[in-house]
This record gives sequence, structure tokens and C-alpha cells, in this order.
Amino acid sequence: MEYCGGGSVEGCYKALKGPLNEDEISSIIKESLSGLNFLHSCRKLHRDIKCGNILLTESGDVKLADFGVSTQITKTLSKRHTFIGTPYWMAPEVITSEQCGTEYDYKADIWSLGITAIEMTQCAPPMFDMHPMRVLFMIPNLDSPKITQGTWTPEFHDFVSKCLQKDPDKRPTAEQLLNHPFVKKANNVQNTIINLIQRSREARRMNGENDYDDEDEAESENENENHPTENIIVNSAESNPTSPSDKIIEPMADDTTKKIKFDTTRVCRVNIPITCADFYEDLLLFGTENGLYSYPLNEPGGKLRLLSTRKYLQLNVIEEIGTIVSRSGNLPNLINGWTGKYDVVSIHNLRSISNLKKPKKFETETKIKKLKETKGCYYYSITKIGNSVYLSVAKSNSILIMKYAPQPFNKFMKLKEINIDTHVTHMEVVEFDSRELQLCITSPTGFQIINLTSVTCENILFDNPDITGPSLRSVLFNDKIFYGYKNMAIVCPIEEVNKKIDSIKWKEPITYIEKLGKSHIVTGSSCEALVYDSVGNIVHIFETKQNTDKKLSLLVSKNDQLYLSFTAQSKDEKGALTTISTVLRVKLQAFNG
Repeated sequence: MEYCGGGSVEGCYKALKGPLNEDEISSIIKESLSGLNFLHSCRKLHRDIKCGNILLTESGDVKLADFGVSTQITKTLSKRHTFIGTPYWMAPEVITSEQCGTEYDYKADIWSLGITAIEMTQCAPPMFDMHPMRVLFMIPNLDSPKITQGTWTPEFHDFVSKCLQKDPDKRPTAEQLLNHPFVKKANNVQNTIINLIQRSREARRMNGENDYDDEDEAESENENENHPTENIIVNSAESNPTSPSDKIIEPMADDTTKKIKFDTTRVCRVNIPITCADFYEDLLLFGTENGLYSYPLNEPGGKLRLLSTRKYLQLNVIEEIGTIVSRSGNLPNLINGWTGKYDVVSIHNLRSISNLKKPKKFETETKIKKLKETKGCYYYSITKIGNSVYLSVAKSNSILIMKYAPQPFNKFMKLKEINIDTHVTHMEVVEFDSRELQLCITSPTGFQIINLTSVTCENILFDNPDITGPSLRSVLFNDKIFYGYKNMAIVCPIEEVNKKIDSIKWKEPITYIEKLGKSHIVTGSSCEALVYDSVGNIVHIFETKQNTDKKLSLLVSKNDQLYLSFTAQSKDEKGALTTISTVLRVKLQAFNG
């Protein structure tokens, strides 16, 4: 096997952090066409042409690599109808081959080469910011992509347009394209490739290896490392269950063999207002307006650690994909106030959090990746359906829907962006058996269902608003969706999201509703938190003592655990008001009765 010491073309533009010049592109295209022409003359298809599969040798040769999905066209099978390749570079006829029973031939490689040419001008193929499953839908339905970045010669534009003819019968062959003016102008190819390899190596030496954005690192480095923590009071508590924890609940309607116990433990007391929270293994994370803190749940006498001085407004730990999602921003402006203009959703590497070497470098050590397209957002939500994880982000005039793409991407990628002028308070992606995606949004005016394919919107209307009260949020329960209102919940099947099949009336008006485990809902207000089973029976109540000014709030509900906060104000020795919050951890445990 020949060693290609120059690496791939993709590696070159990543090292250069910019596009290749036109002479380099022309040389690479010319050599690639020569290779394809030979392949096609042998009645073989490559089916995965892209910059990552074009390798360079030290002597300036260009090699086509990765024939793992290549195939042969025989005399008896002159066309293929197998759906194989990488979505962004895939020809329309390849995408439709399995859906419509159509066929394709070696012209599919020519389309991929045209996309590869664009890739070399913008360091990514067209629509690379979108989820690959969304791209599979868009390529056959949109016009052919064009070069949109940089200044290039008319010959180059013409070459790309010929490669990207939607009709494969009008698309030229590799042999014909070798006579195109853009290709014929490539002279002294080997020297051009050798110079490209040298340029990319020099760029690597200058830049060094970096797994995260320089901009993000710089912002993290500029944070105030001497942020004071002395004014934070933390009192760890012994793991003695509080009074409600020994209550045994009778079997739920959907479980005749199990009893449920709520094991409640006081975790700590803090004197800093909490804006968001989540947990990972034995680590509790607090988001505040002054920064992000962690508290060890397994250490007696544990202390809060400051992880970041950014303002954290939302926080979600998604263990299934090894990721922390957060919404944060700069510290509030004391003169102009906080507007949220610079709020952004960020992604962190979860696996780094258990062994932080420099806690105040949380963003750097967890390799923060800011999703720049979310800048200016005011809310996001996470929806997990089976193995799929969706991220919905609300901005001032639009909603961005993203889906996590596993290896080799390992990141959230855009599915759709919808223009909307409604202020959203919650979002939930609904996935039907037909694989049709819809988005259920909650706003002060009620619930709406948006079809993400047709972008049609349907208002969900049930009883008189005077009866239901204001809308709070929707909750997915297996094959049902719960529309949570202040006074009650309306239950509908997933397949018919506006068909009422049941309702649950709350004991008292509520201000929040969250899912707890697989078959419970936790609701409540500032006075109490109630746990309901899936058929509307109250199975547990957490409440503040009467005639006290304590306020109860739900910090996080995930899996079979929830964290509650009892908050009260008191005066310190100097007479200043301070806020003290007592944090409780509640574990839902099932056992044989």
C-alpha cells in the first residue's frame, strides 16, 4: 500500500483555516478526473468522492482513496440502485434510487466531484451546517448548489455548474470534463501540489493543534479568575431523610407488582440565587447570574466550587451523548441592565467534568463549542426520543431545530429554522411512527403544533381558557402528549395531537410541570410540589410549613430524581437581606411490596 505523506485535501484546508487557491483546486480536480476516468472505463463507481478521500503524496501525486463503498457496473447491470455514500456529496439520483426505485451510473461521481470543488472554496460542502438526514431531503428538491464564497474565474463557475446538472443525462463524463478550460489550465501539477503540502505544514507549525475555537479559549482566559467566593455559605447536611421520605405509595395504575418510595435527603444550604441546575453522577451543578458552581454529593462537608464567571441561565446534562448543553452570557451590565442580546447556546464535553484540573477554566477544559447561530437566543429545550436528541432554540423572530448527529459528526446539526413572531416559553419535538416531525410550542396564548416538513401551524384549542387557565408546557409520555395548563392537563394521543382523550385536574393551580421517571409528573407552585402518576392520581406531596415565608421551587427533574429548593430571606449581622436556599434530593424508588 502506497504511503501518502501529504495527507488529505481536507487536512490541507483545515490546516490553512481557509480555502485553497484556484491553481491548487484546478490541479486536484484534473488529477481526480483522470482517476475517475480510469475507474469508469473499468466500469467501476467510487461513490464517495470528497476532499477527505483525495490524498496527496510527497512527490505531488493525487490519489483517490477509500473504496469501501465502490462498486462495479457489469454488462448485465449497467446502473446501480443502492443508497450508499456520504449525504452532503451525494447526487440527487443516488438519494432517490431507493425511495423511487430509480437507477444511477458513474455520473453520480461527477456530481460528488462538483461538490468537492465547492468544498475546497469554503472548507465545507454546501449545507454542512444542516443535519445529514435533512440534507437527504433537500438535495433532490433544491436547485443545484453554486460557489457562493470568494472571487473565482468564470471557467471555474462553469465547470462546477456542469458537474452539478440535476439531470444526470445532461451531466458530462470524466473524459469530457478533462477537456474543460478550467481543467486544461492546470499546468505543472506536481509542483503545485508540493507547494500546497508545504503551505499546510507551515500553517500547522504556526497554529499548533487545537481542539476548540481560539475565540472561545480567549474569552475563557479573560474571565476574572479572582471572582470572590467567600460570601457563599454552604452547609452540608447528613444524609438523614426528612419526614416525607418514608411514605410508601400504593401500586400505580400501570404497575401492579411494585410499590414506590420517595427517598428524600437534604443536600446543602446556599446563599446564592439559583437560575438552573442539573446533575451528573455524584456532582450537582448550579447555574447562577454570577457564574456556574459544582457541589460534590458524595463528600461529607462538601463545598461549592466556582467553575465559571459567566451568567448561566439554562443547563442540561445529556449523558447519552456525553454532552452538557447550556445557555449563558456575559455578566449583566449594571448601567444598561441585562437584555440577553449576547446569550448563546454552548456545548461542553461531559467526560471532562469529573476531573477538572483548573475549576475556573471550566469552559476551556470541557472544550466549549459555542453554537454561533444561536446568538441572541432567549430559551432552548431538549427533547429525547429513543436514540434521537433534539435541540430547539428560540430567538427573537425564529426557532432553530437541531438534531444530534453521532459519529463521525458528534455534534448538533441544523434540521430547520422557522420564522415565528410568537414569544415561546417551551418547545417539544414530537416524532410520529411515520417519522414525520412536528414541533409543539407553548406561548402565553396557548399551544401550537408546527409541521416541520410543510411548515404549517395548527392551534390547539380545548376547553374555555377560564377553565384550563394559562398554558405552561407540554410533556411527552410514551404514546401520549400532556398539555399542561395552570388548572389542569389535557391528554391526547401522539398521532392525533388535538384529539382529547382524557384530562387531569390539579389539586391546586400550578406554575410548573415536569416529567419524573417513566410514569410520573411533578407539578407545583411556590408552596408545594405534587407528584402524579400517569393516570392523574396524587402519589406524593412536598410542601412548605404553614405561616412561613419559604418558597418552594423545582431545580431539576430527570430520570428518577428531582431536586427541590426551599428558599427564604433573612437578615445578616449587618441587617442586610440574604437569600438562603435549602436543596433537597428526592429519589423515586420502586420495590416489591
